[in-house]
Amino acid sequence: MKNVMLMVILLLAGAVSAQCEKAASGMAIDHSLKLCSQNYVFEEGLKVIADNVVVDCSGAVIQGMRKNGTFSGAGITVAGRTNVTLNKCHLVNWNQGINIADSVVVSVAKAHLIRNSMGIRLANSAGVRVQDSNDISIERTVRAVNSSGNWLQFENKKLVGEECLMNVCNAENGQPFVNLDLGVFEQVLIAVINGWLL
Repeated sequence: MKNVMLMVILLLAGAVSAQCEKAASGMAIDHSLKLCSQNYVFEEGLKVIADNVVVDCSGAVIQGMRKNGTFSGAGITVAGRTNVTLNKCHLVNWNQGINIADSVVVSVAKAHLIRNSMGIRLANSAGVRVQDSNDISIERTVRAVNSSGNWLQFENKKLVGEECLMNVCNAENGQPFVNLDLGVFEQVLIAVINGWLL
C-alpha cells in the first residue's frame, strides 16, 4: 500500500511540474511550451529557434538587466522562423521587447511591453500579427524595417508613422483605420507591387 501511495505522489508531482517550464537567461526554445508565471530577471532574453512553436508566457515577466546604465538585447527574439505564437508575455527593460527578423506568420497576443527602448522591432518580416497588446516603451512602439503585410494593433495607443505605410495599423473590430488620401494609397500600392516584382 505504501508503494502505491508513493507512486501516486510521484506521478502527481511529475504532472504538476510538467504543466509549466521555468525560463532561463538566453533560453533557446525549440518546442511549444508554457512558462511558469513568475518574475524572471535575465542578462539575455529568450530565443525561438524552431518553426511551428507556441510560447505561452502565462503572464510571466521577463525583465532585462541594464548594462552600463542602458538597455540591451531583446526580451524575445524570433529570427528566421515560420508560424510562431507568443502569448501573454510581459517584457520589461530591454532594448527591444520583441525582435522579429526574417520571419513569417508570427502572432503576438496579449503582450505587455514596458520600459523597453522599443516595444517591437520587425526586420524583413511579413504576416506578423500583433493584437490585444499594450506598449509603454521609452522611444517607440514599433520599428518596421523592410517589413510589410503585417497587422499591428495595440489597446492603449494608436500607431502613426512610417510603420503604417506598408502595414495595417490600429485595427478596431477587425477593421483598420484608413487615414490615407488616395494619392498616398496609390504610392503605397505601387511600392508593394514593385516589391513583389523584384
